[in-house]
Amino acid sequence: MLDGGTTDWILGNFVPGMPNRSLEAPNLFNQPDTYNGTQWYIGSGDNGGVHINSGVMNKWFFLLSQGEQGTNDLGNFYDIDGIGMTRSARITYLAQTSILQNSSQYTDARQATISAAIILFGECSIEHQQTVDAWYAVGMGNLNDCEFTLGIENVIEKDLIIYPNPASTHLNIELPALTSENIEIYDMSGKLVQELKTDNITFSTDINLLENGVYTIRFNFSGELINKRFIVQK
Repeated sequence: MLDGGTTDWILGNFVPGMPNRSLEAPNLFNQPDTYNGTQWYIGSGDNGGVHINSGVMNKWFFLLSQGEQGTNDLGNFYDIDGIGMTRSARITYLAQTSILQNSSQYTDARQATISAAIILFGECSIEHQQTVDAWYAVGMGNLNDCEFTLGIENVIEKDLIIYPNPASTHLNIELPALTSENIEIYDMSGKLVQELKTDNITFSTDINLLENGVYTIRFNFSGELINKRFIVQK
């Protein structure tokens, strides 16, 4: 991904004849950057402005990824702290592939991405708050009303579940949030015996190859290491 890299936030500039789109400044290419703001299209062409008005969500993604301070077309001041393109893309991907439908509208897109941020990173996490506030910045909804900021350590111990324990052939795992890091299983000598990777919060892993004994399973949530013990008994 482009976290830590550079981009001009322009789409289509490498394809001859392709209309350009700016995620950072949609107005440059006659697209709105605010819902019902300047250059918002309300006619019957373009299937009701489905492509023209996409500038609003393009701007939302830029704000969520990069962050920005400014005032939108509705006169609302915003100050967004970007969470990076990787996490923004994960939120958007989950919303588009698992929540939104063909008939979804902008209000649905807002709610879907907020729900995705909560699923992936927890309610009142930085990611959840910035998702809400980025929509406010493009003219949709209010600022987040969280009274606290969730840290991953607040939810790990009570919400990270492994079962059954003892286990024989499969171990079921329920995570409090997704992790991009490998999940590691160690035997009692400290030897790494199995590594897992998942894109799901709830999943099952095969432990048929593990011998009877006590094992430690280690999770890494943004640098927060959590160890759980389980027993293999066949």
